[in-house]
Amino acid sequence: MDEANIKSERSTDLRRRAEEILQGKNEYLKELSAQDIQGIIHELRVHQIELEMQNEELRRAQKELEESRNRYSDLYDFAPAGYFIFDKNGLILEVNLTGARMLYVERSLLIKQPFYLYVTTGSRDIFYSHLRKVFRAGTRHTCEIELIDKIGNQFDARLESIAMQDSEGKINQCRTAVIDITKRKRAEEALRRAHDELEMRVRERTAELARANEALKAEIQERKRAEEELRRSNAELEQFAYVASHDLQEPLRMISGFTKLLERRYRGRLDKSADEFITYIVDGTTRMQRMIEDLLVYSRVGTRGRPFELTSMEDVFDQAVTNIMTAIEKNGATVTHDPLPTVMADATQMTQLFQNLISNGIKFRREEPPQVHISAEKKGSEWVFSVRDNGIGIAPHFMEHLFQLFQREYTATEYPGTGIGLAICKKIVERHGGRIWAESEPEKGSTFYFTIPVSE
Repeated sequence: MDEANIKSERSTDLRRRAEEILQGKNEYLKELSAQDIQGIIHELRVHQIELEMQNEELRRAQKELEESRNRYSDLYDFAPAGYFIFDKNGLILEVNLTGARMLYVERSLLIKQPFYLYVTTGSRDIFYSHLRKVFRAGTRHTCEIELIDKIGNQFDARLESIAMQDSEGKINQCRTAVIDITKRKRAEEALRRAHDELEMRVRERTAELARANEALKAEIQERKRAEEELRRSNAELEQFAYVASHDLQEPLRMISGFTKLLERRYRGRLDKSADEFITYIVDGTTRMQRMIEDLLVYSRVGTRGRPFELTSMEDVFDQAVTNIMTAIEKNGATVTHDPLPTVMADATQMTQLFQNLISNGIKFRREEPPQVHISAEKKGSEWVFSVRDNGIGIAPHFMEHLFQLFQREYTATEYPGTGIGLAICKKIVERHGGRIWAESEPEKGSTFYFTIPVSE
């Protein structure tokens, strides 16, 4: 019998019972007056209107209930998790569409099916243990297992279950949310592998750094020994140069003095060759004296230098120009400068440095009047000074020998000097923690650069 026939029979039965009740009351209605009947009819009409209003409210409430039920039914069926209701044996009593799709099985075919059919063999003990805990404790419980769908695809899932009580308070069912955590598991596995790989790389890098550190320590020790040996060697060399130059001064003065005496007494009284020999001796002793004096200055750069103090390079420039003013005026030279900074330095040695570089710019001149210009530029933690001239320049092949002792590009007859001036410049700059180098083109002039740390 279908639902429509059942509803029809119920309606007929209700009508029959109502007619019987009304028939029993007809005798009572005969005794009422017309006025009483009129009042009763009015009351009936009011009750009828109230019933119609109540029916309308019921219909509206029923419609809202139906809409709400549909909404929650959609939320239930299309939730991101599969929802199952299990009995104590793990039979599926109810499942939403998401759960059915998760297993690739039609929903109606899952009802009364044992859920273990979709649990991998290795996870079945975990699943049954999970159910026992839920039904025994009556509380929420969670586990992670591997499931397998109808077409054989395995995936990781998290089960979150809570016991359900019936009207008598008995626990015979549980609600379970099944959440696919395959992506999370894969991400965790990838993260674990990456972590293991990173740890391995860190261990390898740490071992490599330890080896490099040991090698660096050994290199530092070796460098310290080499530096100590170099300092000792330099000290001995400086001491030797000082003693040698000092001790050589006396015999050279004697040779020079007696040769000049011989020249004054016997020039013109001996033959022409003797006069030339005497001139050669005088010139040679004079050059030797200058060389020894320069060597003495070179040896004293590191041993007789003054403590560093704030030094105005403007004042240093003025003093250097004053010291060589005779050479400047004699050659018609122009010496200029940009604003110069204040640095921590030995003022006397800075004056010697400027003096040597400016003198070179004047000495190695072309036909036109010499021009020397000094400037400074701050670059990071150091000042870069430049001394530019318009002289004859430096041959490319001589650049690597430029700052070495007794190295000359030209003979003493072409350009006088001992070949120590730039070596002194290099030693002064290095004592101040800087560097010195040159750039040049033949017949286009030269620019000497040196650096001094910025004073803090």
